[in-house]
Amino acid sequence: MAILTIGLLGTLPKFSLKNLGFALQRLSMRTLGRLSRGIRVSLETGFDSGESLDYIYENKARGELGIGKLIDRGYLDAIGWRGIRQRRQCMNEALRECMRAVRNQGLPCRLVDVAGGAGRYLLDLL
Repeated sequence: MAILTIGLLGTLPKFSLKNLGFALQRLSMRTLGRLSRGIRVSLETGFDSGESLDYIYENKARGELGIGKLIDRGYLDAIGWRGIRQRRQCMNEALRECMRAVRNQGLPCRLVDVAGGAGRYLLDLL
């Protein structure tokens, strides 16, 4: 447990295997990763940007050359992005239920996405 705590709170030693692994991952994303449309969008706009999440939600692999599409499929199938897509589905179902309950009570229903930015999270609800 102490090793985990040190890794989370401190910086990794410059020449550790874990630091080398992260450096190789950063290098591969900035080089070969750019062949993947999803990685390219995420590097340009941020991995949590509306544009990036719209791409993740679409879940359609695209990329340059044959290898780019393959890299993109691996990127889109990452467990974190699968969880994000599941979270969106659950959120939309919960919002639909709430909207239905409000309408059933005869009340007006208004839905506002204050921090939506460029993301189009609620359009499929409407």
